[in-house]
Formats: sequence, structure tokens, C-alpha cells
Amino acid sequence: MEKLNRLGWAEGLTTVAFGFRIGIRTNAPEFLPDLLERFPPGWRASKSQNAQWLYSLFSRPSRANPDKVFHQLHTGPDLLTRGTDFPRIRDAFGTDLQVTLALGSPWRYFIHAGAVGWKGRTIILPGDAGTGKTRLTMALLQAGAALFSDEFAVLDRAGRVHPYPLPLRVKREGDLGSERIDAESIGGAPADRPLPLGLLLSTRFDPEGPGRLTKLSPGRAALEIMAHAVQARVRPNRVMEAAGRATRGALALKGRRGEAEEMVDRVLSLW
Repeated sequence: MEKLNRLGWAEGLTTVAFGFRIGIRTNAPEFLPDLLERFPPGWRASKSQNAQWLYSLFSRPSRANPDKVFHQLHTGPDLLTRGTDFPRIRDAFGTDLQVTLALGSPWRYFIHAGAVGWKGRTIILPGDAGTGKTRLTMALLQAGAALFSDEFAVLDRAGRVHPYPLPLRVKREGDLGSERIDAESIGGAPADRPLPLGLLLSTRFDPEGPGRLTKLSPGRAALEIMAHAVQARVRPNRVMEAAGRATRGALALKGRRGEAEEMVDRVLSLW
């Protein structure tokens, strides 16, 4: 870290989001606005310069091709990524930033889940990559639900779900990349206030067709949230308390499902 600190830094900023202070510095200020766009809505500049985590972007002309800029991005003391493709560098920053916030926030608990708002309550769709949660989130938005997130359901200590409406990340057909899609472009709208949980729907897409959805007790529903909580190992008691409050009075279903569009009417008709 000492070697990194000795590089020539032209501009820096300490931000705060979800109660966690993150610093970002660069020797090329023209790239800073693009990185700041990857912060979640609601972030602000911090009056304190004492960052709890620090990102460093060092940019210079490429030795192989002086017409291009070579970037090195560090997360803390460690090299995160490098290269001349700045959009890829920016996306790597955005992904790492989300995980850093999810681990570091002292009073918000991040659950790997899609989340939408519907008639004053939220529907959260816990699941890892490949379970189809983004496609189901998109289908619910197209039916009129409000976007909380396609990546994280963010709980507070009372168990309410807070908006985290970054653009959806949709996998492109035929390659390993993804594209960012705004909710408005598919007929949805971002949520603007926290809401209680109405439905926890833990499903996995099955191309052979849906199975029977099993109703979970509040206790099992809370454990389902814990299984997808980023802070489950670092703040297990707090996360479990928030999960218990969230699932109290909510419906929870688990099982296999078919195409996302086939689930929408069934899900939205539950209340």
C-alpha cells in the first residue's frame, strides 16, 4: 500500500453510501465521473476524509500502443484489474463496489435477490447467478411492478426492503457478457421508498416445466434469506433478526418454475 500511496494522485473523493465511507482516487480526473456513475442512488460526498475502503485508478499511455490509455485499478492494496478497455475496467469497479458496500454497511443487510414493489409491499426473489431471477424481475416490471433491484434486496433492521435501483444486468445471448438496461426502457419504474416484505419467492428456472411450489414457515423463510445474505458470516445475529422481522406476516414459496412470463400473473394475483 505504501508503494501505491507514493504514486501521483491528482484528485480524490470520499463518499458515503448505506453508512459506509468509500474513497476513490485517480491521477486522471477525466475518468472519475464515469466511476462515480457506478455508485448506488443516494450516495453523497463525505465531510470526513477517513475512508473505510479505498479504490485507486492509475492511468498512463500504453507502452504497446501510445494512442491508448492503460489503466490499473486497485481495490484496497490489491490489484483488481488492468488493461486498455476502460468500459471493462469501469464494470469491474461497479461489481466490486457493490460487494464492498454489501459487506461493509453497518445498518443495511444485502441479500442476493431480485426485488420489486407491488401494491405497497415487496416481492423478493433470492437466488444465485443462473437461477433466472433477473428474467423474472424484468417480467414483473413489465407487468407494472416497481424496481427495487435485480441484484440485492437491501433490508434494514426492521425488516423493510429499501430501493437499490441500479440498471438491470442482463446476460447477452451467445457470450459471457452482459448489458445494462434501465427499468424505464422496459416499462418499469424505480421504487422511491422502503416497503415491508409481502412475498419471498425462491425459485429456479426449469426448462422442463414448473414443479409444485412449497409454502415455507416464517422460520424457514428467514433461513432462506440468511442463505443468500452477503453478511451472513460477519453479522449473523443482526442479519437473522432483520430476516425474522421481514418474514413475519409475509408469504414465502419455494420450488421450480417455468418461463418467467408464466409466473407473473400467478405472483401478482396473490394480493
